[in-house]
Amino acid sequence: MLRAGDLDRVSSPTFALDATFWYPLGDGVRQVTLGGADVVLPLPSGWDPFAILPDAHYASTRTVDVIADNVADPSVYRVLESVGGGPFRVGDGPAVPQSVDVANLVRLADGSVVGTQWDWDNGQTYFVCSVDNGTSWRPHC
Repeated sequence: MLRAGDLDRVSSPTFALDATFWYPLGDGVRQVTLGGADVVLPLPSGWDPFAILPDAHYASTRTVDVIADNVADPSVYRVLESVGGGPFRVGDGPAVPQSVDVANLVRLADGSVVGTQWDWDNGQTYFVCSVDNGTSWRPHC
């Protein structure tokens, strides 16, 4: 499982190598390993974790992203990144498009983030993706 909501645990896609999992915790993400490490990776003030998306090659990159919602405006979601167990930081890209169902966002093995989006004009659901870690989003992937 490469995403989370509420208190779902998210295992590393390279769990056999790093034995790491995460779960949302208030204004941070708890990172735990089977070896006993247990740390909270804080999010910037005003952001709450929603979906956890570890890098497809976490064992070598030590990068985990989170889709977080803005406390002041819960309709705004952004990709935040933590590298090497450091605090999450807000990326430079635009917010996740509002019509994207953030609960359906998943990271694929190639590193892209894919989800579904509702097209109000056509009354249809289609795929949306980001191949640059949330810096840009493409419809109809």
